[in-house]
Amino acid sequence: QTAAAPQYVKAYLVEILPTPITMAPHPKRKIALLLRKDFGYCRKLLSGILSYRPSKQIWIHRDCRININIMPSLRQWEPDGIIAQVFQPDIRKALEDFNCPIINTANTLEGYEAPLVDPADNEVGQMAAHYFMEKGFSHFAYFGSATAVFSQEREKGFKDTLALHGHEAASCYATFTNVWDDRDQHVIQWLKALPKPCALFTSNDDPAHYLSEICSEIGIHIPNEVAMLGADNDEAVCRMATPSLSSIELPAKAIGYRAAEMLDLLLRNKQIPERHVRMSPLRVITRESTETENHPDPTIQKLITIISETAAENPSVDEIAHRCHISRRVIEKKAAAILNTTVLNLIQKQQLKIAQNLLLDSYLPIGTIAEMCGMESQRRFNDVFKKKTGVTPSKFRTQHLIEKP
Repeated sequence: QTAAAPQYVKAYLVEILPTPITMAPHPKRKIALLLRKDFGYCRKLLSGILSYRPSKQIWIHRDCRININIMPSLRQWEPDGIIAQVFQPDIRKALEDFNCPIINTANTLEGYEAPLVDPADNEVGQMAAHYFMEKGFSHFAYFGSATAVFSQEREKGFKDTLALHGHEAASCYATFTNVWDDRDQHVIQWLKALPKPCALFTSNDDPAHYLSEICSEIGIHIPNEVAMLGADNDEAVCRMATPSLSSIELPAKAIGYRAAEMLDLLLRNKQIPERHVRMSPLRVITRESTETENHPDPTIQKLITIISETAAENPSVDEIAHRCHISRRVIEKKAAAILNTTVLNLIQKQQLKIAQNLLLDSYLPIGTIAEMCGMESQRRFNDVFKKKTGVTPSKFRTQHLIEKP
């Protein structure tokens, strides 16, 4: 707006105004996302990837269900980077021809050495074992894939944890890719032969759904005869089943975010800290398929029920013993002998479960959560939480929640 100004004013303005700085445009990078969006887990993974903001780059995303038939079109597009779930050997081989960084988000193929971000599958199995043992089961089973690495690791974590406590688990392997296929007869016979009641952990939610339908068809009651737990917490699959399926929730969104972060480093010719990143499972989401308790000792059964109902009130061990109508000495001895723990530890474990759910499902302040799970102060809450999980409550939240809604 200086066109009509006197000449000396124009000269003054030119002298005092800074020379415009021309910013170099950020480079555009073409990122191919090869994910199975028919799975709820994969949709969360995609959400985490899209939450990431690359450094000094503009990412142009193109997504497609991973399939060998799309490889010619993908080569023609010439992506700068790929985030994929590499499930099949032919896909693995085809991706070797691409001259760009690739981040794998499916620990399925043995010996595949591409950078990987995935759940800590051994820990998934451990969590399932502890969950069922706390419910008092003495018979256990595992159903999954015999060849997928993630299934093998979940089975190993499950069985190794049970073995530490003197338990064994029966195993059955099958393919379950088509829900319209005739039922596999060897799976039916295996289910019928399982000792009842049995705690059954499956490699993920789809096989749990598959088994729940078979149980319904052959007259095995869930959860009274077979309590069933899946993994991934695919809500559509879990709620489609009858009864609804309990499942282990995995940090899918955080995994997607970390995969994008690793790809960003590689695109900028930076070193990645780890080639294989494994992220711990979050929690068990309990639904109807495991809503049963099997402790043969009625006192232990009552103890667990009372702690579950009152932990948020921060009861003392004496108060718990009084509600169980038994002396503190006897209840402590029973907890040690049968559960290999203390009553105080059971109370704190239930408080921790309440806290983790609130941290993951809400944006309440840490101090408010401390009160709601029964801790007398935020400092005490931080100390107990870190001792039990290895991280502070705020760190736990930021590890798993990428962005606020």
